[in-house]
Amino acid sequence: MTTGRAALPPAPGPAVHGPVTRTDFVRYQGASGDMNPVHHDEEYARAAGFPSPFSVGMFRAGLLASWATDWLGAHNVRRFRAYLGELDAAYGAVLATGGDAATRLRALVLASLHVSHARPHATEVYQLNRGYFASHDRFASVRGAAARIFRTWQETIADGVAERAFRRDVGARVFHRFLRDAVFLSVRWFRPSEGYGVEELATDTAEIFLEGFGADE
Repeated sequence: MTTGRAALPPAPGPAVHGPVTRTDFVRYQGASGDMNPVHHDEEYARAAGFPSPFSVGMFRAGLLASWATDWLGAHNVRRFRAYLGELDAAYGAVLATGGDAATRLRALVLASLHVSHARPHATEVYQLNRGYFASHDRFASVRGAAARIFRTWQETIADGVAERAFRRDVGARVFHRFLRDAVFLSVRWFRPSEGYGVEELATDTAEIFLEGFGADE
């Protein structure tokens, strides 16, 4: 019986990396933005109950992704380029309409959810492997789109603080990370229904964040 799917090429043998050092941990942390000291500070790791610093989980996932890319071909990362390209274009359309920071935030949440739920697999794989894509020169176009997307969020949050619409006591990076995970990782659990779709989820998500991060002034 055939499934209609193209046959996969034979899998390569086991990949060997190393010796992996703490320098590798730190380099990955810098690329991914996760600077938890448990991954590089000896005293901090021991105080937290670990025998020594250990790698970020997604560092190991990045090594696995490298193995899979060698197996399946770099051309298969085009789906991530398409995903980020659509997101980049959607954000550009939001910015072209103008409006205050709160209005833009609502529109960006809606645009993000539409794109991510149209491409759920690309969304989840990219979000879990941002550090890997950021650390390899062959993904320069992916990094460029990701940088523009990140800058859109940062500028919107900064404008909201300047307009006194968003709280000043919460860092823009923290605000963005909460939003990022709430929006993009919703592909793991959200299933649109007849009575509650992406638009409703976007409205509720934006309102939750505007209520929690809105300024009291």
